[in-house]
Amino acid sequence: MNIKHTLTAVFLSPLASLLLVIVMVVDSLFRGPSLLSLDGLIVILMFAFGIVAVSFVLVLFFGVPLHFLLSKLNIGNWWAYALTGLVVAISFQFIQLTDSIMPAQLQQTGYGFYAVGGFVVSLAFWFCAVKSHNNNRQGDAKDARLL
Repeated sequence: MNIKHTLTAVFLSPLASLLLVIVMVVDSLFRGPSLLSLDGLIVILMFAFGIVAVSFVLVLFFGVPLHFLLSKLNIGNWWAYALTGLVVAISFQFIQLTDSIMPAQLQQTGYGFYAVGGFVVSLAFWFCAVKSHNNNRQGDAKDARLL
């Protein structure tokens, strides 16, 4: 586990959740009232800030310890990180919706949103923390074989 790459992943991977906000804006362009008004811009900014903040907290309190565990177990596969991100995100949504009076259709949308967000953020975390570190290690191993 490389501390520099892990810190980079902690601060950059929550920004990957902004991809969901972009999809929402594009979707609103095709489905009725557009979010591209002044009021819509405020909603988009508040939503973007909220989703990045929640993603950062989840990465900090769950992603980093799980990354430490996966590193200790020598598990560096992208799918392991993606599965871990899905489990954390869906569990968080489940805890949020426990004893909720939110309609079932909105709950299903929330699960889908958190599942996609967890998948995207965990892949971004893996790319920053694990893949870049493994590429450097493999390059070092090739250089060592040449010597």
